[in-house]
Amino acid sequence: MRLLNTVLRQPSRRFGQSGHFEMAMFQLCLILCCAMLAGNASAQQSFVYFESNIGKPVNGNSIFGFRNDGTGRLTPLPGSPFRLGGSGVFDPSDVLMPTDADQQLITDPQQQFLFAVNGGSNTVGVFTIGNNGALTPIRNSPFPSLGPNPASLGYNPNLNIMTVVNRNTDPNQPVRRNSPNYTTFTVSSSGALIPTGNSVALSDLNAMPSQALVQPANNLVFTLEYETALISSYRLGATGSLTKVSQLGPPAAGMNPLGEARHPSQNVLYVGYPTSSVFGVYTFDNTGKLTFVKTVGTGAGDCWMTVNEAGTRLYVADSGIFSIGVYDISTPTSPVLIQTLALGQGPRVYNVALDQNGQFLYALGVRKLYTMQVLSDGTLQEVRTSPTSVNMPQTAGPVGLVTVQK
Repeated sequence: MRLLNTVLRQPSRRFGQSGHFEMAMFQLCLILCCAMLAGNASAQQSFVYFESNIGKPVNGNSIFGFRNDGTGRLTPLPGSPFRLGGSGVFDPSDVLMPTDADQQLITDPQQQFLFAVNGGSNTVGVFTIGNNGALTPIRNSPFPSLGPNPASLGYNPNLNIMTVVNRNTDPNQPVRRNSPNYTTFTVSSSGALIPTGNSVALSDLNAMPSQALVQPANNLVFTLEYETALISSYRLGATGSLTKVSQLGPPAAGMNPLGEARHPSQNVLYVGYPTSSVFGVYTFDNTGKLTFVKTVGTGAGDCWMTVNEAGTRLYVADSGIFSIGVYDISTPTSPVLIQTLALGQGPRVYNVALDQNGQFLYALGVRKLYTMQVLSDGTLQEVRTSPTSVNMPQTAGPVGLVTVQK
């Protein structure tokens, strides 16, 4: 880039017959500089990670990482899987239960750090992310989650505060004297989690909170409780305090919320209701007060979801029919189904994530990672090399998806 700027800053000259050599050198410099710029652009790499969620042996939990070669073909990263230094949660009698949460893995906006839950050992692991995608645990990682069975993480970069959802549903921690809670931490410059001393305990031991979705612009946190069927909004204070703003029950009896996403520029929230095969549309004001708008019922087991950066497409995992639903949300409060992409035979898909450029969508299945290309109209096409099978023990119940661009 410096070479190109230097060439372009040269004063203009008239190249006569005797100036052919100078003209040729000028053109050569331009060609070389353009080639260097193209090389730098193509050097950008795309990575995707998920958690094995291994319950046994102790400290067997880890993160699997893959590099996307630009066509959707995934190859394991050197050093993968990366040890989390703790245990996951897996109950062979209920293989679906451990996956019923979202944001088990997240990054900071600069993608310097990756954070991941150890649901079975009540800790949160923190890694630095190398330019080659490799993960290195920071000093003293993992950190206590200050509650039973951490299941979801939400980070507010404006306040530098992490909210941890401690769910309290681990079957391997049978003495459940502690309530599920939302606990906050300050994130240090090195990525360490420092308790703020602020926590909100839920009165129902079986509430099953599953997500902490952050809206940094207004310092809001939206939470879901599957068993009590509650959607709540909290205002996050500068010291990590959580003040409840509003709380709504389900649109109808028997509807349990799981999976939520927010519009990137409008005050609109989408919430999955898998037991009723619909998702709900909500609006909220700048204080966080929620208002129910309507339900959209065109899927089967609608739950995990994500929105593209432009705010024009909503992608929903239809776990009941092993597919991804694509919705046009050009009018944010009126989603319209434009595609249902079947992902072959089961098992179901759950966590979904878009890459940073919006070119690929990933969906996690049991020991399978599906890769879909996002077409120009926002619809999806599964790539030829998908799914990527992952070999792991039967004591693993993979959870969480996060993408990184370097």
